[in-house]
Amino acid sequence: FIRHKIPLIWNLIDIFNGRGFQIRYKKRLKTLPDLLASFSNSNVNYSLARTEDAPALEDFFQKQPKEAFKYFKPHEFDKKSIIKLINNPSFIMILAKCQSSIIGYSFLRCFANGKSFRGKIVDINFRGQGIAKNFGIITTEIASKLGIGLFGTISKMNISSMASSKSSNEIKVIKELPEDYLLIQYLPKKHIQ
Repeated sequence: FIRHKIPLIWNLIDIFNGRGFQIRYKKRLKTLPDLLASFSNSNVNYSLARTEDAPALEDFFQKQPKEAFKYFKPHEFDKKSIIKLINNPSFIMILAKCQSSIIGYSFLRCFANGKSFRGKIVDINFRGQGIAKNFGIITTEIASKLGIGLFGTISKMNISSMASSKSSNEIKVIKELPEDYLLIQYLPKKHIQ
């Protein structure tokens, strides 16, 4: 509500939250590049987004069909907004690249109180290759390493997102939200196949 109705207040909260999160989790955040490297292989490289990735990430969003954003609206997709998020220590942006082209994007919006929310989107041409599932596993692993809870919202109508989430996580429905959305807690899966 605050983010959409009172953006000035949201921006101030975001600045203080980013600083508080960085102070609280600074040491553990340094382990993330190695964690992401452990998920990379000869086909897909996972890494944290850097400022120089912003133009390519903006281009990635522009190339996706409109339907891809039906349930995925976590932030603005222009270069300026992307750079602002990359520079926010409480917003962890993860890229999946194939031959240096971005083929997927995931994030954790973290809070200094020990909670985080995740989101992910995979290029229309690379869906069905396990990238979304890997993002689910990666974000859960990051949350575990940081010692924070991991949550998200999923529309009951977004069957593919629910299936992807169940393939990589144990999910716990916390509550039903307006407009057929569910507040979900993501937990590590005992045995991922």
